[in-house]
Amino acid sequence: MSPRRIEENDGSAGVSPAEEAGRQGRLPGALLYRAPSHGLFVNRQQEVAALRERVRELAAGRGGSLLVEGEPGIGKSALLAVALADARDFGCEVCWASCDELSQRLPLQVMFDCLGVHQMSADPDRVAVADLLRGGFVEAGGVPGSRGDPVAAMTERLLALVDVLCAASPVLMVLDDLQWADDASLLLWYRFVRAVEQVPLLLVGALRPVPQREEVARLRRDMRARDTAVVSLGPLPPGEVAELVAGLVGAPAGPKLARWAESGSGNPLYIRELVDALLRDGAVSVEGGLAEIAQPDLAVSGSLPAAIEGRLGFLSQDARSVLRSAALLGREFSVTDLALTAGQSAGALMDGVLAEAVAARVVEGAGTRMRFRHELIRQALYEQVPKAVRQALHREIAMSLAMAGAPVERVAQQLLSVTEADAWMLGWLADHGRALVGRAPQIAAEVLSRAVEQAPAEDRLRNVLDSHLATAAFQVSHYDQAERSARRVLASTADSDRAGEMGWVLGYALIRTRQYDEALEAISLTCRERPLSEVWAIRLAVLRAVVLSTIGRADETEAAACQALADAERVGDALAIGYAQHVLSTACAQRHENDSLIERIEAGLSAVDGLPSAADLRLMMMKNRFAALARLDRLAEAETAIAEFRTAAQRLGVSTYRIAKFQASAADHMYQLGRWDDALAELESIVEAAADTLLSLRIHGIAAQIAAHRDQGEEAARHLLTVRDQPILVGEALESASQMWVARAMMAERSGDLELALAELRPLLEGSDSTGNLDRYRWLPTLVRLALAAGDRDLADAAADACAADLNGSVSVPERAAVQRCRGLVEADPRPLLAVAGYHRAVGRVPESAAALEDAAVVLAQQGHATRARAAAGEAFDIYGRLGAEWDIRRATSRLRPYGIHRGRTGRRRLRPASGWQALTATEVKVALLVGRGYSNPRIAEELFLARSTVQTHVSHILAKLGVHSRSGIAREAARCG
Repeated sequence: MSPRRIEENDGSAGVSPAEEAGRQGRLPGALLYRAPSHGLFVNRQQEVAALRERVRELAAGRGGSLLVEGEPGIGKSALLAVALADARDFGCEVCWASCDELSQRLPLQVMFDCLGVHQMSADPDRVAVADLLRGGFVEAGGVPGSRGDPVAAMTERLLALVDVLCAASPVLMVLDDLQWADDASLLLWYRFVRAVEQVPLLLVGALRPVPQREEVARLRRDMRARDTAVVSLGPLPPGEVAELVAGLVGAPAGPKLARWAESGSGNPLYIRELVDALLRDGAVSVEGGLAEIAQPDLAVSGSLPAAIEGRLGFLSQDARSVLRSAALLGREFSVTDLALTAGQSAGALMDGVLAEAVAARVVEGAGTRMRFRHELIRQALYEQVPKAVRQALHREIAMSLAMAGAPVERVAQQLLSVTEADAWMLGWLADHGRALVGRAPQIAAEVLSRAVEQAPAEDRLRNVLDSHLATAAFQVSHYDQAERSARRVLASTADSDRAGEMGWVLGYALIRTRQYDEALEAISLTCRERPLSEVWAIRLAVLRAVVLSTIGRADETEAAACQALADAERVGDALAIGYAQHVLSTACAQRHENDSLIERIEAGLSAVDGLPSAADLRLMMMKNRFAALARLDRLAEAETAIAEFRTAAQRLGVSTYRIAKFQASAADHMYQLGRWDDALAELESIVEAAADTLLSLRIHGIAAQIAAHRDQGEEAARHLLTVRDQPILVGEALESASQMWVARAMMAERSGDLELALAELRPLLEGSDSTGNLDRYRWLPTLVRLALAAGDRDLADAAADACAADLNGSVSVPERAAVQRCRGLVEADPRPLLAVAGYHRAVGRVPESAAALEDAAVVLAQQGHATRARAAAGEAFDIYGRLGAEWDIRRATSRLRPYGIHRGRTGRRRLRPASGWQALTATEVKVALLVGRGYSNPRIAEELFLARSTVQTHVSHILAKLGVHSRSGIAREAARCG
């Protein structure tokens, strides 16, 4: 088999695609990427065929994921370059980047590079993300604990961007050297993996099998669990080694050269470098059609480092000097950054030393950047520079980048390698530390920690640096460090604003570690013993109210918050106003003053509208507003509140776990309205994000209840088993625990064990809504019903009394309805039961309406009102049938059978088929029709007021039910059936 040769850049060696586009008067739009060429490539036919087949499937609309593994130099990058070279010819957009050990601490940078997210892009979607990135998310007056998470926000934006790209054309994403990717990029890569089944996205990652970071090993395990294919590259077999050597020297190898090539152990890079070293030394000649080592006595090193050193030795002194500077920038580098470092123009570099380096096969084009052909070459150049000199060069590069206005994280990336801080470094960090914390808090924490250690104690900048360090440490959850730095600053600063900010950091760090008494003491001490500006004194007063609210000192909380609110309104501090209103709204919730609660939340949201530093606060209040509207049965407004939260969460930045918590609340809301399929889709989309947390109790509890209602015993049992070992403690996360208690009680009743069912629900009586279980009123009527069925009148009375006691003046109609239903059951009075059923029917709480009708039918039947009992039962059966609540039908039938009442023709479930268009739920039909219009997942989410991840779940279900493998398949079915 003849070898395949890939020509260098089609004759335009050293010219990046972006520059080529510029020469033609074009600006790069989507990332213009030409895969690095690798000269001679010997056949790995099976592997090449496998990758090319994946590209063909991608072009047909089928996504997927694939890992290519192998030791350094084994040919991973070359395989990708050859096998994926024609992806663009198939109509695919190609996004390609290499990870770098030096950029591990820059969150998501490799993803920005891969996806071409830059401000010069012709794609407005990419420019929008780049503008958000450059904004840094953090305003100058921001305070820890209240602003959003920039990494979380950018993750959501990049997910949405790829959805949009995939809606336009198939997308191939390649990440080489995946083992060096930062943690945020690894997490984002896995989230892309979860989407490949439903969008035309092919993910190809290349990595070394060992050594592996735990984060990379976990990604690999997770990917393989999702049927990711793995291509493992081993050494070249002897035949292909011979083919490679023949291609390099121009003739088949003689015996001596063949034996000598065996020292490369079948590794293409090693073999290439060793043979090239022989060729450079003139040690090979061709005679009689065979290439052979011509000078047996010639001293030729057989080591790879020596061979690489020999390659570099052919470069000019100027080229080696410039390339050593490039090595400090990382394996990939921009010509602009190198020009700043080398003190030459970009054009001069391209025409001079970089052209020379490309010709010597030391560097190659990589999209809009350049990169060393192999990490071993960069490492060799890097290590040629003495350590002390490297320090100075890293510092000089940082200065050059800073003077050119480069992003702060790129400057700081160079400073990571500077172990001795000088006056310039300390000054730059003091001036730009706040921005650096907002963009790259992990890097900021590391660089600032070193700077603080080395700054003279009497240096005027030390306080500034320590304050930045405190904020950075807080951002990365290093609360001990945040506390130490904040205390040091407070002990020495005379700056009133800095003292206030550090008092806030200290107090919030102690809150996060649940040291509430210490937090109160620290806040009081700061206010009493430090010079504070009026604004910061008010903010710390508000923070004190937050602590008081957290530990349940209600009277003190309200007084402190009211005073802080008045002071904040007097000075016009929006952040303090927002926090004060938030604290007061929490007090309203404890007193069941839901109307006042909503008024407080609206006032707080109005105060912080457009304030980036209050992002987290806004999201907390928006979540509470939704909960309050739902409790007041203002359901249309609650639906709007859900959509507003989702939009804000994506824009402001919020952790995946926080989003999961909200989606669990939204799913519970849908469950109560009888939108069970929608609720399950919400839950399915967040189950991984909430694994091994208390939230998982709520997720699996709700899902188990729906399964139990539908008489899907095995499915319900699976959910219960998933969280079997999760501890449930009274007084801790009762909102989540209650869902699991109810699910277990339903399963016990379903099996006929009333005593076990009652035992599962008894913990509801051990707490009260004042301990945090604000929703227990929902399940107390069930406890009353079960207690009466078991003949335990005392327990039934206790549960009814608890429900009435919790009401405590609340204007919440659902709570009042729960009290009425309990009373109707205990007193065997059908009137309140029918009234409750009518109310729930009117507002749309369908399952509650059916349950109250069932209770009313039983009571009416017991009292001999057969006609009215049949009417109530018939309506209940009809609702249960529409819901598919087979267990509820069986239970109601069993309760009414002794009185001669049967379900008759009503309540017959209209079963959906398992597959085909008729198998789709109502929401899935809407999603499928929008997919048919070519909408991306983000646009569908916006149209239907859903989370993007929930739309992703719906699309996965649609693909499975329709038996198609791509969005184009959905579109065809939508056109045919929609």
